[in-house]
Amino acid sequence: MFRKQILENAIRTVCQDRRDKYGQIEDNFGLIADLWSSYLGASVTAVDVAMMMGMLKMARIKTGKYTKDNFVDLAGYAACGAECTPEALQEKERRVADVPEPIVEPMRSPKKKKSGRKKTVDTAKIRALHNAGWSAAKIADELGCSNAAVYENLRQMRAENEESEETEKEESET
Repeated sequence: MFRKQILENAIRTVCQDRRDKYGQIEDNFGLIADLWSSYLGASVTAVDVAMMMGMLKMARIKTGKYTKDNFVDLAGYAACGAECTPEALQEKERRVADVPEPIVEPMRSPKKKKSGRKKTVDTAKIRALHNAGWSAAKIADELGCSNAAVYENLRQMRAENEESEETEKEESET
Protein backbone atom coordinates (compact mmCIF):
# COMPACT_ATOMS: atom_id res chain seq x y z
CA MET A 1 0.00 0.00 0.00
CA PHE A 2 1.45 3.36 -0.99
CA ARG A 3 1.27 6.66 0.92
CA LYS A 4 -1.52 8.02 -1.23
CA GLN A 5 -3.63 4.88 -0.74
CA ILE A 6 -3.08 4.92 3.02
CA LEU A 7 -4.13 8.57 3.24
CA GLU A 8 -7.14 8.03 0.94
CA ASN A 9 -8.22 5.07 3.07
CA ALA A 10 -7.76 7.16 6.21
CA ILE A 11 -9.91 9.95 4.73
CA ARG A 12 -12.68 7.51 3.81
CA THR A 13 -12.50 5.81 7.20
CA VAL A 14 -12.40 8.95 9.34
CA CYS A 15 -14.60 11.27 7.30
CA GLN A 16 -17.33 8.86 6.34
CA ASP A 17 -17.33 5.30 7.71
CA ARG A 18 -16.51 6.04 11.35
CA ARG A 19 -18.45 9.33 11.44
CA ASP A 20 -21.56 7.57 10.17
CA LYS A 21 -21.19 4.83 12.81
CA TYR A 22 -20.00 6.82 15.84
CA GLY A 23 -20.90 10.47 15.24
CA GLN A 24 -18.64 13.50 15.24
CA ILE A 25 -15.09 12.84 16.38
CA GLU A 26 -14.96 15.67 18.92
CA ASP A 27 -18.09 14.31 20.62
CA ASN A 28 -16.81 10.73 20.62
CA PHE A 29 -13.27 11.56 21.74
CA GLY A 30 -14.65 14.02 24.30
CA LEU A 31 -16.74 11.26 25.87
CA ILE A 32 -13.77 8.88 25.88
CA ALA A 33 -11.63 11.63 27.48
CA ASP A 34 -14.23 12.12 30.22
CA LEU A 35 -14.34 8.38 30.94
CA TRP A 36 -10.55 8.03 30.95
CA SER A 37 -10.20 11.12 33.16
CA SER A 38 -12.60 9.65 35.68
CA TYR A 39 -10.90 6.26 35.61
CA LEU A 40 -7.36 7.64 35.85
CA GLY A 41 -8.12 10.49 38.23
CA ALA A 42 -6.23 12.79 35.84
CA SER A 43 -7.28 15.22 33.14
CA VAL A 44 -7.42 13.70 29.65
CA THR A 45 -8.43 15.70 26.57
CA ALA A 46 -9.86 14.64 23.22
CA VAL A 47 -6.42 15.35 21.70
CA ASP A 48 -4.86 13.04 24.30
CA VAL A 49 -7.33 10.32 23.28
CA ALA A 50 -6.27 10.63 19.63
CA MET A 51 -2.57 10.54 20.51
CA MET A 52 -2.94 7.55 22.84
CA MET A 53 -4.96 5.64 20.26
CA GLY A 54 -2.18 6.46 17.77
CA MET A 55 0.35 5.05 20.25
CA LEU A 56 -1.74 1.87 20.47
CA LYS A 57 -1.43 1.51 16.68
CA MET A 58 2.34 2.19 16.90
CA ALA A 59 2.67 -0.54 19.53
CA ARG A 60 0.84 -3.00 17.27
CA ILE A 61 3.10 -2.08 14.35
CA LYS A 62 6.22 -2.47 16.51
CA THR A 63 5.30 -6.10 17.34
CA GLY A 64 5.79 -6.97 13.67
CA LYS A 65 2.32 -8.55 13.65
CA TYR A 66 0.47 -5.67 12.08
CA THR A 67 -1.92 -5.12 9.24
CA LYS A 68 -2.00 -2.38 6.63
CA ASP A 69 -5.04 -1.00 8.43
CA ASN A 70 -2.86 -0.19 11.46
CA PHE A 71 -1.08 2.42 9.32
CA VAL A 72 -4.41 3.74 7.99
CA ASP A 73 -5.74 4.03 11.55
CA LEU A 74 -2.55 5.76 12.73
CA ALA A 75 -2.94 8.42 10.01
CA GLY A 76 -6.62 8.77 10.90
CA TYR A 77 -5.93 9.29 14.62
CA ALA A 78 -3.37 12.00 13.79
CA ALA A 79 -5.96 13.83 11.67
CA CYS A 80 -8.64 13.43 14.35
CA GLY A 81 -6.29 14.76 17.02
CA ALA A 82 -5.59 17.85 14.93
CA GLU A 83 -9.32 18.39 14.48
CA CYS A 84 -9.95 18.23 18.24
CA THR A 85 -7.50 21.03 19.10
CA PRO A 86 -9.03 24.23 20.51
CA GLU A 87 -7.87 26.14 17.42
CA ALA A 88 -9.59 23.71 15.05
CA LEU A 89 -12.81 23.78 17.08
CA GLN A 90 -12.78 27.60 17.04
CA GLU A 91 -12.28 27.53 13.26
CA LYS A 92 -15.31 25.25 12.89
CA GLU A 93 -17.41 27.66 14.94
CA ARG A 94 -16.18 30.59 12.84
CA ARG A 95 -17.06 28.80 9.58
CA VAL A 96 -20.58 28.11 10.83
CA ALA A 97 -21.00 31.76 11.82
CA ASP A 98 -20.00 32.76 8.25
CA VAL A 99 -22.74 30.65 6.64
CA PRO A 100 -25.17 32.88 4.70
CA GLU A 101 -28.86 32.85 5.52
CA PRO A 102 -30.13 29.60 3.99
CA ILE A 103 -33.29 28.76 2.08
CA VAL A 104 -35.89 26.87 4.09
CA GLU A 105 -37.35 23.82 2.35
CA PRO A 106 -40.14 21.55 3.57
CA MET A 107 -38.90 18.29 5.05
CA ARG A 108 -40.30 15.09 3.59
CA SER A 109 -41.47 12.89 6.43
CA PRO A 110 -43.44 9.65 6.43
CA LYS A 111 -45.16 10.63 9.69
CA LYS A 112 -47.77 13.36 9.67
CA LYS A 113 -48.12 15.81 12.53
CA LYS A 114 -51.51 16.06 14.23
CA SER A 115 -51.99 19.49 12.67
CA GLY A 116 -51.48 17.93 9.24
CA ARG A 117 -48.70 20.42 8.43
CA LYS A 118 -45.15 19.41 7.53
CA LYS A 119 -42.41 20.79 9.72
CA THR A 120 -39.97 22.86 7.71
CA VAL A 121 -36.32 22.11 8.20
CA ASP A 122 -33.54 24.34 6.97
CA THR A 123 -31.73 21.84 4.74
CA ALA A 124 -29.06 24.32 3.66
CA LYS A 125 -28.20 25.04 7.29
CA ILE A 126 -28.11 21.30 8.06
CA ARG A 127 -25.63 20.84 5.20
CA ALA A 128 -23.50 23.81 6.30
CA LEU A 129 -23.40 22.75 9.96
CA HIS A 130 -22.67 19.13 9.00
CA ASN A 131 -19.85 20.24 6.68
CA ALA A 132 -18.50 22.39 9.51
CA GLY A 133 -18.23 19.24 11.64
CA TRP A 134 -21.30 19.55 13.86
CA SER A 135 -22.87 16.35 15.16
CA ALA A 136 -26.46 15.49 14.26
CA ALA A 137 -27.49 16.05 17.89
CA LYS A 138 -25.96 19.55 17.92
CA ILE A 139 -27.62 20.39 14.60
CA ALA A 140 -30.99 19.14 15.88
CA ASP A 141 -30.65 21.26 19.04
CA GLU A 142 -29.65 24.32 17.00
CA LEU A 143 -32.58 23.96 14.58
CA GLY A 144 -35.15 22.72 17.11
CA CYS A 145 -35.88 19.49 15.28
CA SER A 146 -35.33 15.80 15.96
CA ASN A 147 -32.11 13.87 15.35
CA ALA A 148 -34.12 11.68 12.99
CA ALA A 149 -35.03 14.71 10.86
CA VAL A 150 -31.36 15.68 10.62
CA TYR A 151 -30.28 12.13 9.74
CA GLU A 152 -33.05 11.85 7.11
CA ASN A 153 -31.93 15.10 5.48
CA LEU A 154 -28.29 13.98 5.52
CA ARG A 155 -29.30 10.65 3.98
CA GLN A 156 -31.21 12.46 1.22
CA MET A 157 -28.22 14.75 0.59
CA ARG A 158 -25.88 11.75 0.29
CA ALA A 159 -28.26 10.07 -2.15
CA GLU A 160 -28.44 13.24 -4.26
CA ASN A 161 -24.62 13.54 -4.20
CA GLU A 162 -24.23 9.92 -5.29
CA GLU A 163 -26.70 10.44 -8.15
CA SER A 164 -24.88 13.54 -9.37
CA GLU A 165 -21.50 11.75 -9.13
CA GLU A 166 -22.86 8.87 -11.20
CA THR A 167 -24.24 11.30 -13.79
CA GLU A 168 -20.90 13.13 -13.97
CA LYS A 169 -19.06 9.81 -14.36
CA GLU A 170 -21.39 8.68 -17.15
CA GLU A 171 -21.01 12.03 -18.93
CA SER A 172 -17.22 11.90 -18.68
CA GLU A 173 -17.16 8.37 -20.13
CA THR A 174 -19.07 9.43 -23.23
